[in-house]
Amino acid sequence: MISKLKNIGVVNILVALIIITFIIPPLILNPIFIGLLFVFVLIRYLRNKQTFYKDNITNISITFILYFVILVVSLIYSKDLNNGIAYVSQSFPLLIIPILPLFISRKEISLSFISNIFISFLCCIFFLLVFIAFYKNWNEGYSIEYVYQRLQGLEVPKDKYSYFNYWYFVYDNFTSPLVIQPIYLGLFTNIGIVFLFFLKKIKQIKYYYFKLIVLSVLILLTASRWQILIFALNFVIFILFFEDLRLSKKLLGITLCASFILLVSLINPVTKTRFFEAFSYKEAFYKDDFGSTSLRVKKWRSAINGIAKRPVIGYGVGDGKQALINQFKKDKFYLAYYNKYNAHNQYLDTLLYVGPMGLILLGFIFYFAYKSSVTKLYLFLITNIFFLGFITESILNRQWGVIAFPFFLIIFSIFDYETIEN
Repeated sequence: MISKLKNIGVVNILVALIIITFIIPPLILNPIFIGLLFVFVLIRYLRNKQTFYKDNITNISITFILYFVILVVSLIYSKDLNNGIAYVSQSFPLLIIPILPLFISRKEISLSFISNIFISFLCCIFFLLVFIAFYKNWNEGYSIEYVYQRLQGLEVPKDKYSYFNYWYFVYDNFTSPLVIQPIYLGLFTNIGIVFLFFLKKIKQIKYYYFKLIVLSVLILLTASRWQILIFALNFVIFILFFEDLRLSKKLLGITLCASFILLVSLINPVTKTRFFEAFSYKEAFYKDDFGSTSLRVKKWRSAINGIAKRPVIGYGVGDGKQALINQFKKDKFYLAYYNKYNAHNQYLDTLLYVGPMGLILLGFIFYFAYKSSVTKLYLFLITNIFFLGFITESILNRQWGVIAFPFFLIIFSIFDYETIEN
């Protein structure tokens, strides 16, 4: 066992732990393991008097560092320095993660090991969450006997559901044992599916279809509509352009995927409600069940109104959020004002905080990531997840996002899988 771990290497083990602790609580575990990795490679560098791996600093890395610098500079014109310093401190991974590869050889990172660990972990998470959902149902009296009685046609008690409490199997009630928002579990599951796709292409995965079904159901039960759409898009791209199948089989696979998503979305009343709300444009100034289209559009309009007042440099990281909240009040959007919502769009949030220069740097991060993905299917699909995810979520306002964004784009742009079949 010890010799096997030694062959894997400390760096790979720590990177695997980082990727796992994106999901398992408490949140502090993730930055702790990043810190441990940084301390380990730095001490190793000083002890062995290694040279820097300068080739591991790429355009993506430099742009992330410049983006962090822009955030720091905005403190100069932020009135609320306490809030600004807190935001910059939270964004510190944008500086630390690009530096890490300077101390790590490209030969010592095993993306296959890291990806397989993450896929297996996500599968375990799925079964754990399903078990907890069943346990909660059993605890509320939804036993096999209860279900059998309903099948026999016996009357449903007034305080009970027909067969089981479906709320435990979807959205925030489903993900709550992990203390993670559904959008982020959906995002990380999407990344796991990307790993699965690529490992299948290079023939380094076992039980591919079983794991694909498990992760597909997991992302559907998180019920994050945008992440489900991203999953569908990445699946179509993979099937059409990277799977070695006849056209008829490709079309069949896409049809089955679309049917599967629709079926699961309509079976559960919660996912069904969320599905139809996505196409709803009702008024949502005071109440909204899950966040209809109109709710997000109103947030975006208020954000644009706020940006128009400070179009050159933004409000600074200390005042950007409060400026948006004040704008909600001016627009009489009281649901957003009292709940202190963000813009739910990272591009608009960036404009609010640091203006066009920040948005340009964000654009260059994606430009360089897509450019680097010409020969890397996995990087292309991972970049899709963040590029599209930024449209409906202010991902860099949460620890999950501000660490995951540089981590996945940098690690998977610099390091390669051990065996790649063209």
